[in-house]
Amino acid sequence: MTQRVLVIAAHPDDEVLGCGGTLCCHTARGDDVAVMLLTNGEGARAGASDENIAQRARAAESACEVIGATLLSSQDFPDNGMDQVALIDIIRSIEADALRHAPDIVYTHCAYDLNRDHRIAREVALTIFRPQPSAPRPSIYAFQVPSSTGWQGAGAAQFTPAHFVDISAVVDQKRQALACYDAEMRATPHVRSYEGIETRDRATGMLIGVPSAEAFVVERQFMR
Repeated sequence: MTQRVLVIAAHPDDEVLGCGGTLCCHTARGDDVAVMLLTNGEGARAGASDENIAQRARAAESACEVIGATLLSSQDFPDNGMDQVALIDIIRSIEADALRHAPDIVYTHCAYDLNRDHRIAREVALTIFRPQPSAPRPSIYAFQVPSSTGWQGAGAAQFTPAHFVDISAVVDQKRQALACYDAEMRATPHVRSYEGIETRDRATGMLIGVPSAEAFVVERQFMR
């Protein structure tokens, strides 16, 4: 039975960094995968130009093409400044399209990220898909983003996954999707390097006895 899948992410590249392998697994089995992005990912950078923004948008389209997903929405809320916008305005910008997609599964950010945009994106997802009798009631899983989730500090709640996806068969495809965002990747030993991400995925795989995996916090899960 195929499923409808939706990703709600703050920045172009979060969807691949957080759950790119899982999305590849979904499309490989014929699932309908859509991605919604809330900022252009460039606006907070000093000297960011219109061409930088356009290049990042093209990277998002290319990554979705590699994965086999549809880029359903690209919003332009302030990059690293989403806390300056009323939450309801962000919700209203994507709610109709998100509900129309009627997902069985939603992937979004976890509650523990250092990046405020990530935490707001999670609030948006949970608010849109709050359980109601007449609305879609998807299972919601929260992913980790290297260079944000792990930087929250010892005093904060930590990423504690309970849902794992074996991505061993799609490692190369995930790397191709990451390569669409090559400008955002860093040199080893940065956590957001190709080697850093693949090392994390291998370590996650070891937790469940497979070569490579992605992990998620379970926000809400329904058995169908």
